[in-house]
Amino acid sequence: MPLIEYIISTIAPHLCLGCQKEGRILCSDCLLQLPVGPIYCPHCGVSLRDCSCNSSATQLDIKEFRVATVYYGVAKELVHVLKFGRARQAAECIGEAMLPMLGDLSGASLVVSYIPTATNRVRQRGYDQSALIARHVARQLGLPFRPLLCRRGRQRQLGKNRSQRATQLASVFWTNKNLTNTEILLIDDVITTGSSMHAAGRILTQAGASRIITAAFAHA
Repeated sequence: MPLIEYIISTIAPHLCLGCQKEGRILCSDCLLQLPVGPIYCPHCGVSLRDCSCNSSATQLDIKEFRVATVYYGVAKELVHVLKFGRARQAAECIGEAMLPMLGDLSGASLVVSYIPTATNRVRQRGYDQSALIARHVARQLGLPFRPLLCRRGRQRQLGKNRSQRATQLASVFWTNKNLTNTEILLIDDVITTGSSMHAAGRILTQAGASRIITAAFAHA
């Protein structure tokens, strides 16, 4: 935790977004009460229960797609204070909320990385929220953390439909890493259509990645 945030949290401790108890942005009890997100189709981003596409016949760079919760209520507030309230502690809470769906990866031969945020947003916040989450997840799983992707431009995805997102992201991500036979756990904070994940996955696969597991905190 940065010194300034430590000082502020000592003088004016965080109140839990769920129960208003003093101490953490989201206490352990409220963390456990976050609704579990359904399993999503890696092709269309829709819950498998409602999916009507034949994703098994679709050639995808991403085969495993995990989401911890839904982007609603306390989960939405948690992301909001991380992105707009400069509350870095929220990244730890988000990382902890993701661990139950990632526990089977502990000790695996994986590198943890993340979907980079638009550069202007990183400058405004002073950090990339997805990088903070990924670092915490990597520590908890005992896996190495590596920034693997770079992002061009200032494109934002908010308000765009699936087709617009896919078009906009076609040339946004790039990497100069040699990822031959590398297995990657790719982290993001919120996923909507899955366009960012697929665009990033395509670049990582072209760089030699042999397996990509994507994991997001919430599905909007």
